[in-house]
Amino acid sequence: MRPQPVWVVVADQLTARTFFDCGIVDGLVEELGDRVRVVLAFRRLDAESWASRVPAGVPVVRAEELWPAHAGSVERILRRLDRLLDERFG
Repeated sequence: MRPQPVWVVVADQLTARTFFDCGIVDGLVEELGDRVRVVLAFRRLDAESWASRVPAGVPVVRAEELWPAHAGSVERILRRLDRLLDERFG
């Protein structure tokens, strides 16, 4: 049986700074090798500078790959509510 991948979810700029500047991503890649996947779950413009710091050969998943670009009205309302709650409560 193939080992399960390890997903490193980088949700925002602070998380990115912590995971990359403290060597967490590099350490995980060193320890787990090709099992590591990095998910940059924030705006594309902000994510690009961090994507360049992902070690070579490690797959990177961007936010737009996780959520459909076009959503129905209920989904848009839920996204807006989620964003508001996240801004207020973290």
